[in-house]
Amino acid sequence: MAAALLWLLAAGTLLVSAGANEAYDLLHETYKKGVDLTLEQLNSHVGINHHFLFFKSLSKSDIQPGFDVAYIYHNFVLKATKCSKGTVDTSNCPFRNDRPLIDCAVCYKTYNGVVEATPKPYIHCIQRPALTEVSTQYLLYALESYSNLVILNDLLLGLMKACVVVVVVVVCLLPGH
Repeated sequence: MAAALLWLLAAGTLLVSAGANEAYDLLHETYKKGVDLTLEQLNSHVGINHHFLFFKSLSKSDIQPGFDVAYIYHNFVLKATKCSKGTVDTSNCPFRNDRPLIDCAVCYKTYNGVVEATPKPYIHCIQRPALTEVSTQYLLYALESYSNLVILNDLLLGLMKACVVVVVVVVCLLPGH
């Protein structure tokens, strides 16, 4: 009887601790990379004392113009855990309910599933109580501008490559070449 109670207690603990990472585990690999980038940046701040985990997605999108390139946007929430910053094994890190949520948005480019260093990924996080309608509109404007610049940059690079090919072909067709 005691062994059965011990087994039930261990199974219950495993189920409770698994819930903290369950939402992250359900994310597609493409979105996990953005969450990981954000957590890495968040943990580099001196003022952060708690360990944060992915809590839930608010919105996501990806634009795939072709050639294994994708532009990823992910708006999500991070939540503090009862573990201290730098905790490696997060399986026993239950969420805290006495700390504000952190609303994050990340925008980045991938090529063959790998996050590209250029353009630099855009990461912006803000504590939920400080999030207002004005800051939300500003954030959406900044992300839209970033996406448009990245797409324009790629189009211009493609156009420049096409121009080089045309020049090479024209030079090769000139008499004497």
